[in-house]
Amino acid sequence: NSETPVSENSKLSLGYKFTAENYSTKQSKANNAYNQNVDAAWAFKGARTEAKVWDSYTNTQDPMFNPNGATNSTVVNGPLVRRERRWQNALGLSADYFLGEKFFVGLDTEWTINRYLNRAGGIQALSNVLNNSVWRYGGKMGYLIAPKTKMFTAVHRTVTHYTEETRIDHHRDTAVDFGISGELSAKMKGLVQTGLVYQNFDRDPSNPNRQRIGRHWTSSVQLDYKPTDRCQFVVAANRGTVDSASTGSRYFITSGINTQYKHKIGAATTWGLNGGVQWDKYNEDFVLVTSNATPAATPPIIKTRRDDNYVLGTSLDTKLNEWASTGVYYTHTARFSTFSGQFSYRDNITGLNVKFML
Repeated sequence: NSETPVSENSKLSLGYKFTAENYSTKQSKANNAYNQNVDAAWAFKGARTEAKVWDSYTNTQDPMFNPNGATNSTVVNGPLVRRERRWQNALGLSADYFLGEKFFVGLDTEWTINRYLNRAGGIQALSNVLNNSVWRYGGKMGYLIAPKTKMFTAVHRTVTHYTEETRIDHHRDTAVDFGISGELSAKMKGLVQTGLVYQNFDRDPSNPNRQRIGRHWTSSVQLDYKPTDRCQFVVAANRGTVDSASTGSRYFITSGINTQYKHKIGAATTWGLNGGVQWDKYNEDFVLVTSNATPAATPPIIKTRRDDNYVLGTSLDTKLNEWASTGVYYTHTARFSTFSGQFSYRDNITGLNVKFML
């Protein structure tokens, strides 16, 4: 990562991340992954105006679960899919303008493209199920209740379009949120937000009675509490909707909490512990054919899918100098699903990381 001043009021940030995951299992080739991320951002802060332009590119082999990210509001896991090479790019812009010392208004937009590269496998190929483009835009207005604390209300429109006609799950969402962000106390900073989202899906010609409208309560909490110079608590909690990774259900409602504790040992070493739980409930019943026999001989299983996800991990990082650090970590992730034979799993990762700051 690097951060370079461009002018008195602006700076440029660049970042690169490479991750290699190698599994010591019988199916190691199916689970091994090599991932790259490139990020760039330009930020400006003037007397009354704040602006930011960013671009984030990812080239990856999709893991057994998708970690939470900007386009995925889960705190532990995301949809379970097999690993395949894909790329993703998100380009965004935001701007805030202060009308006086306290009141401000803002606009923001982000365009995200997701593309799986392997088209083999016919209609069930991930490229036919998950390739999409997402355009999010909206505005906000708020009030400074303290020099570094904002209270705001925001309205956003999100248009999701699946690029292949094999999936008729295009939808348009309208979200209204209320929240507070910034320094919440002398030792705590973060975001507390809640709102409502209205979803409108396209009509499915093969199933005209399929649910098209969704109305859901959403929330997002991100808190960073540092009681002393040596210890830090980070909490992330959420409730929201996420598009399904299969055509059996259009989306699922996710809610969960993830906590992290870091403690500084000596001058250069930091020990960390994290754990979380997440519950996902799908909006439509899944139909599972259990064998190649005729339905009359072996009736399919029809029930609502629910996944309970858990994560527990620990880490140890050492700062080598002002621009480099290294560390080791262990993460255990488990999913328990109502369709246990298809979606339940356990995953253990032991890793080594090296970080550079320029």
